Amino acid sequence: MKEIFEYNSEEYKAKIVCETATLLMGMKREFLIAEGYKDFPEKEKMSDTASAEIIVKLSVWPACQAGSTDIDIKKRVSSGEKKSWKPVILTIDSFMQLPEALTNGWIEAVFKLNPHWTPGSEADKSEKKA
Repeated sequence: MKEIFEYNSEEYKAKIVCETATLLMGMKREFLIAEGYKDFPEKEKMSDTASAEIIVKLSVWPACQAGSTDIDIKKRVSSGEKKSWKPVILTIDSFMQLPEALTNGWIEAVFKLNPHWTPGSEADKSEKKA
């Protein structure tokens, strides 16, 4: 199954194709989660912002990246009077700067198609026990 998520605002427009995960997509998600753990600071040293970044790196970013087969996000840029749309080069840092409404809709589409990836789901709990 697949779902197309679209977002339009004055500053951003996006068209993202989300799909039910294949084995390869699931492995990509696991790899991205492992990458996120590399940046995990000691708990005593974590600020609220660092805690939020860890959640993005361990849950939201891997799911959005692995559960999407086509990502087209553009940002409006101005040069004097002229306005145009510039493609967003998607990195973890640029992802964290996207509007919350865009990322919330995106992750909702991914989790709808892959409910076992939803944090706190029964499948998620059994993955953590293994």
